[in-house]
Amino acid sequence: MNKTTNITDPLGSSTDEEEKTNEDFSTRNTKDIGASHLTSIMSMLKMNIPRSLSELKKMHNQQRHSNATDPSPGQEEGATGGETIDQRKAEQRLADLVRTFDSSAPAANLTTKLWRGLTTILIAISFPSLSALDSSGGGSNGSDVDGDAVVLPPSIRPLQMSAEEYRYLTRSAIGSLSNSSA
Repeated sequence: MNKTTNITDPLGSSTDEEEKTNEDFSTRNTKDIGASHLTSIMSMLKMNIPRSLSELKKMHNQQRHSNATDPSPGQEEGATGGETIDQRKAEQRLADLVRTFDSSAPAANLTTKLWRGLTTILIAISFPSLSALDSSGGGSNGSDVDGDAVVLPPSIRPLQMSAEEYRYLTRSAIGSLSNSSA
């Protein structure tokens, strides 16, 4: 019988078996840490989903109603593609998106305002019909509209983000997601 033993030489270096065990532990530990990072990101997003989703839905409905006399394509009744967008569906889509993130890096240390804004942007990316708010029918005061009549959600305004930046993040940065549902 060939019995393998764990032998340490006089200088304290370990055998191949011990190194392999350490590598397995390190890999398992890295995966656990990565899963923890993704879980913490998702927890912060889940905390803000109800508010962000409500903002985007309200803005979408206001925009649709302000264009009721002259509905443009995609603005008429059923502009969300006939799908019901609820908190559970938003959580599922964000969870799918978060799983694509690099889990080896620690979660960002963001302020509450930044987490709210990030959640709103990720929901707008995940549901392109909710972010289709370009038109002349913006909000009632000047702070609601920036640039060429892009309505900025309330959670984005405190971040001092321009309409161009918001439009880029929600429509251009990850364009392939909005095209996947077409």
